[in-house]
Amino acid sequence: MKKLLLMLSFLLPVATATGASDLSTKAVMATVNGSAITRSQVDAEVRRLIPRTLFHQSIDAEKLAAFRKDALDALIDKELRIQAAARLGLQVDKRAVRAELKKVIARYPSRREFEKRLKAAGYSTRDAKAEIERRLLADLVYQQEVVGRVQLGDQEAQSYYNAHPEKFVEPRRFKLRNILIKVPPLANDFEEKALADKAGAIAKQIRAGLAFDAAVRKYAEGDDRDEGGDMGWVHEGRLVPEIEQAIVKVKPGEIAGPFRTFRGFMIFRVDDIRPERQVPFAEIREKLLADLKEKAIQERETAWMAGLREKAQIVRHEIPAWN
Repeated sequence: MKKLLLMLSFLLPVATATGASDLSTKAVMATVNGSAITRSQVDAEVRRLIPRTLFHQSIDAEKLAAFRKDALDALIDKELRIQAAARLGLQVDKRAVRAELKKVIARYPSRREFEKRLKAAGYSTRDAKAEIERRLLADLVYQQEVVGRVQLGDQEAQSYYNAHPEKFVEPRRFKLRNILIKVPPLANDFEEKALADKAGAIAKQIRAGLAFDAAVRKYAEGDDRDEGGDMGWVHEGRLVPEIEQAIVKVKPGEIAGPFRTFRGFMIFRVDDIRPERQVPFAEIREKLLADLKEKAIQERETAWMAGLREKAQIVRHEIPAWN
């Protein structure tokens, strides 16, 4: 539904924003089994596809051409879905159309302003409702022919888990806290040595009995200082080998370092170390089932759309240059 709301917000100003003649906006860009896709539809879809960060910036011709191609592809796919829905005799609940139209109108200062914008762009409320119905119909057939055809349960998930046990191994983990002594980017050798000595002195104090929490409050300069330098659980392989090799040699409650990192000098306290383990199926079940279903839906959609394209008569016309 987010796409639906975006559709109308970009659709309405398209006729005036492009500065194109009425004739050119009605130019046919493609036909799908005889149903035309016009330039105005491509323009509207382009405006939906363009990221908000680029919308108010100039877009080079190559990038704009790519957006137009993607827009036309998306509109062809949508038309194929709508035609598939028609063949299956699917219909959208009129109450759902009215409800979505109400949401769109609510984004404007008033219904009068909404209708004013529609009229200025050459559209009517009936056009808006028709577009909403088309999009809901495209989603309805997708839900029936793609999502509804994917049936996966615990048996499939368990079979996948049993066949790929190596994918469910959790590496050794370290629960770490740290004290960071920052080194300025342009520090000279003298400054670097002074900071190295400072970090070494802090580590010496901690090993002599200074509480790590107290050391964090007194010396730490990292963004996590207020959280006691907490880094959470860090998987093996996430830190540079030198640091990990030192960490595995200390016991929980002890420190390692200081080490020179790109951020500065760091002292690590090891709160806990958990060995590598095979994650049990019960623990991974829900996520695994969701991942397998998502993958199956993507595969089903790809095959379904390929079938629709193969059986359809799609004619693309050369897209003329337009401003």
